[in-house]
Amino acid sequence: MPPMTDTTDAHSLDGAPPPMVRREGFYPDPTRDADLRWWDGERWTAHTRPFDADSRSALQTWGYVLGILFPIAGMIISIVLLGRNRVGPGLSVLATSILGTVIWFALTNG
Repeated sequence: MPPMTDTTDAHSLDGAPPPMVRREGFYPDPTRDADLRWWDGERWTAHTRPFDADSRSALQTWGYVLGILFPIAGMIISIVLLGRNRVGPGLSVLATSILGTVIWFALTNG
């Protein structure tokens, strides 16, 4: 488990609770100062940590697969990743989708 950091005064966090969540745990940081922030069941705390590689690998993997097989779907996933502030994975899925587009163009146009 990655180490937690204490980067922000917990009293300065005025974010809404995670949607549909009432139990404590790490959730995407509403302030975007960190990847994940601890929700104690009532309020956001100052404890943060980065995403685990496993927590984003499923969407990123689907992005790669769809980027080659169905480039438009891969591009949509890259937009979702970029919207979630995951620039590295988003750009790599986008590059894969562009490669998929080039492969499809080459196969269909000889």
